[in-house]
Amino acid sequence: MSKYRQWWQKVRDSYLEQTRGFQLGTVIESSRVCSYRIQETPSTRWLGTQITETEEGLVLQGDFCPTRRGICSRRGYNIAWFCGAADPFYLAEKFLQPQFDSLWAAEFLESTELSAAQRERAQRAIEAGLKESVFRDICEQSELRPRYSYRADDLGLLSGIQQRFSQLWEARNNVESA
Repeated sequence: MSKYRQWWQKVRDSYLEQTRGFQLGTVIESSRVCSYRIQETPSTRWLGTQITETEEGLVLQGDFCPTRRGICSRRGYNIAWFCGAADPFYLAEKFLQPQFDSLWAAEFLESTELSAAQRERAQRAIEAGLKESVFRDICEQSELRPRYSYRADDLGLLSGIQQRFSQLWEARNNVESA
């Protein structure tokens, strides 16, 4: 398993562990906006994540949120879709922008055909903590188009939020239908 995959899965699992026992609170439910919060207790907002569904899409915000500033989905996505979006990369495609991630970039360079000199330079850069400028330079000199993925921290956190919300949403709906 790749280091990139190991890292985002570790972030996801850490989030799931930290939010074990959390509840799903209702902030507001109306015909135009529904907002829910993953929270430790009904009276706390600390370490919570708020998921809001609007006519335009979904908004995630709170202490546990990718990018730490809040994120919006592309237009047209709703809670039902969010609960069923099992693939982390498909989910990320709807919320996150691809950007430089040193673990992913290192794996990209290690799996790419490079000249001996560029392979050696890439290996030294990876060992020193690969920077985006060096990654781009190696790609340009090797006539490669630099490719990006999602930051492992953001991917893992988004995946964890989706899993925890889906579990809490299903439990909530089972209680309401009983």
